[in-house]
Amino acid sequence: MAKEETPKIISKKHLARQQKEEIQNRIIIIASAVILAIVVLVVAYGILNNTVFAGIRPVAKVGNEKITATEFEKYVRFNRQQIVTRYNQTVALMQSFGDNPSIASYFESTLTQYQSQLQDPEALGATLLDQMVNDRLIRQEAKKRGITVSSDEIDTILEEYFGYYRNGTPTPQDGAAVASEPTVEPGPTPTPYTQDAYQADLNTYYEGLTSIDVKESDIRTLVEFTLYYRKLYETITADVPSTQDQVSARHILVKTEEEALAIKARYDAGEDWAALAAENSIDSSNAKNGGDLGWFGPGSMVEAFEKAAYATPVGSVSAPVQTDFGWHLIQVVGHEERALSSTELATLKDKTFQDWLEAAKLETTITKYDLWKEIVPSDPSL
Repeated sequence: MAKEETPKIISKKHLARQQKEEIQNRIIIIASAVILAIVVLVVAYGILNNTVFAGIRPVAKVGNEKITATEFEKYVRFNRQQIVTRYNQTVALMQSFGDNPSIASYFESTLTQYQSQLQDPEALGATLLDQMVNDRLIRQEAKKRGITVSSDEIDTILEEYFGYYRNGTPTPQDGAAVASEPTVEPGPTPTPYTQDAYQADLNTYYEGLTSIDVKESDIRTLVEFTLYYRKLYETITADVPSTQDQVSARHILVKTEEEALAIKARYDAGEDWAALAAENSIDSSNAKNGGDLGWFGPGSMVEAFEKAAYATPVGSVSAPVQTDFGWHLIQVVGHEERALSSTELATLKDKTFQDWLEAAKLETTITKYDLWKEIVPSDPSL
């Protein structure tokens, strides 16, 4: 009969040591798990920080509205691509019409301008960030005034860009016959630009933007900003008058007050103004035609000159007036309320809107962060 083994007796001391080792092992396992979890979180955060988080970091704030890094990068890349496209179009035009030296010179100057824009990413980025700030200010003000932009309006702008008109191509006479036009036999009918053809072109356009990570929603946002600008511009400039208090004047410009006083004395003594201007004025742009400046309105001339011109009676000559250019004698030829030309009215409206925009910038807290300099794209390029 086999001898039975004597059971091993575990002492209290041995049991305590075993329990202690088990506790230590559990601590090691837990600590390892915690460290592994931290490593995973750090790696995950690094990935998110370089992708998601980096994209939502602001490059600027306009009031409480952020301009994110992603928005900025897309806007810069889109505009760089536009410049590249215009550059290539200009090259093609130059090849077709650049035989004339003056035309070739214009094309070369235009190409140099495009190259300069693309070769200085930071300067271009600064300009575009300013534009993004302006867009936000304009949209914010438009919404305060109850101005809205609909999805259908955005669709219409996109359609017009591609030359598609859902209600037919507009004509100056809206289809009505003009009596003075000769009768013309109908020729071949052009293939109509259908809604399907337009949609195909639009889709192709969007596909061409995938290389710079610009999507349909981004383009629609850009069009939305354009519409807000147009509507707010019309609102702010609606009361700009179509007439203006203007002065017609001639001047003689010299370097010193003594010269001006001497010339005025000669004029008061009966000498001809035009002859005095031709002899003495250092303004070569108009000395030979009596120093004629034509009609001008407020803001057209430097402040001291303008103030004197408006204060001088018609037919009189002012006392010598000093500006940064020298000393002026101003002969006022006319002073009246005049209708503005279309160009003058457009210029005045532009100034009115720009004045509003500059005031809005002063009234709004605008912050730009140096992050934009670190991420400004340098692609696409030529």
